[in-house]
Amino acid sequence: AASDVYKRQLGQLSKLFSNLSPRIRNMISLKRYGQSNFEYVESWLYVAANYRNVCAHRSRLYNRMFTASKPKLPSSDNVPNSSSSTLYAGLLALKHLSCNNHFCFDWFIKLGELIRSYSSVVDVARMGFPVDWKNYL
Repeated sequence: AASDVYKRQLGQLSKLFSNLSPRIRNMISLKRYGQSNFEYVESWLYVAANYRNVCAHRSRLYNRMFTASKPKLPSSDNVPNSSSSTLYAGLLALKHLSCNNHFCFDWFIKLGELIRSYSSVVDVARMGFPVDWKNYL
């Protein structure tokens, strides 16, 4: 029941944003996220809704290519276009979409711990993580 609420909220938020006029989308994107092109934020919202659905249906994020939800990322993230359908690219999008100092720090620490815990079986390079991924997330 609670997961249905989140599903509707993320999906509705993504659709609501995409149905706003381009002028309003650009204004929100610039004021809230520092992006002058709304296509960035629109793609991040789509990724958030897609990742939520994958997790809610007990599917895996690991070693999966997300061909339907490729986030548009700033060049400062240093992600090649060929890697835009990886989990790492999606995590960067989520970082841009939702980070504030406390939440982001906790999330980053937990992600690092999770990767370390499963380092013997999880190959982060297969998920698109570069060697210096900690510099970007």
